[in-house]
Amino acid sequence: MAKLNPTEIYIRHRPMVQEIVRKILHNDNDIEDVVQDVFRKYMQHAYKLKTESEVAYWLIVVAKTTAIDAWHARKTERQFCVYSLDDPNGPRIGLVRNDGIEEAVAADETLQVVLDILDGMDTRYAAALRLWSFCDLRGKEIAAMLNTNVATVHVWLFRGRRILRRELKRRGFDDEGRRMV
Repeated sequence: MAKLNPTEIYIRHRPMVQEIVRKILHNDNDIEDVVQDVFRKYMQHAYKLKTESEVAYWLIVVAKTTAIDAWHARKTERQFCVYSLDDPNGPRIGLVRNDGIEEAVAADETLQVVLDILDGMDTRYAAALRLWSFCDLRGKEIAAMLNTNVATVHVWLFRGRRILRRELKRRGFDDEGRRMV
């Protein structure tokens, strides 16, 4: 069997790795850093991978985990806001698109409350909600990452959203994620 050429692997699989990372991180600089890191890790482990399919699978797994790790490391640098808690698809967390200082401070406060609630929640519900809300993954992708079936993920999302909604109200937030006076 011929040895896998690292340059060819990079050229062939870079677009796939980049797309996986782009689904989790939305900053081009962060995406490029993570892609470089994934291929650096590949060079350290290339001797273990014998076939092209093993390489592809390994790159997918490492790209997802490395991107999620990078997202967690940078999450305090981002500002988010919660909106549409009554949306049938559940609460969504998105980037603040307003340059106003007041809105950014309020969004940062809301994010901290949401993260506190997630930290205190059942880990299965919290993991599903974080992957769904922050990484914009869907049920099938979450199920694959958490090694469970899609129906279970939907139950965890439903229960997690219900707990999140209840806790936000208890802590003085309305259905749009704004602090009630």
